[in-house]
Amino acid sequence: MGRVRHLKLKFTEDKITPESAQKWARHWALQWGDVNHQKKVRADLPGHAWWFGCSGHGGYILVAPMSAVPKLFNDKFAVDGAATWSDYYYTSVKGYAVYRFEEDCNWAVLEYAIPEVAYWAVLNREREFARYDKDPERKALALKRLKSPKLFKQAVAERLDRAWQSILRWQSQGVIDELQRLAGPERQAAGGGM
Repeated sequence: MGRVRHLKLKFTEDKITPESAQKWARHWALQWGDVNHQKKVRADLPGHAWWFGCSGHGGYILVAPMSAVPKLFNDKFAVDGAATWSDYYYTSVKGYAVYRFEEDCNWAVLEYAIPEVAYWAVLNREREFARYDKDPERKALALKRLKSPKLFKQAVAERLDRAWQSILRWQSQGVIDELQRLAGPERQAAGGGM
């Protein structure tokens, strides 16, 4: 991985600045290889998140206060920060941590736990297809979904269902149980998805 990098993180009124959060997230994304692209997740989140596509891998990276995320994130997906350091360092990062959700399996945990991220992912995907896709049928479907709230909501529900199927296949029973608890009875009754 190379030599250790020291990151200088800035906080204002006990909140990490967006620039520092991005720097910290990018530092962890580089463990997947060179960053080919990154997109800021524009959703109602307890912190800042990005989708990274790197030469070797990719996924979501969330920088957030430990106290604002589900305990599951601190136990299973924290890679740096207050959730992984001793109490001595806890105050230097004001209770913040970095959470990594790789693109193969763990993306589903973040999207399922915070459905607004799935909404963002579908919106981002459909906008990309509407703008750049060379397949006229796929482009037309993207435009339809973007214009119809009902079709868009259906696309988000389908993504959450795929996320739930991925969780059932790849996550431990403890993660499944915690996500069901977080989801509440309405989503559980719908078979996990929305």
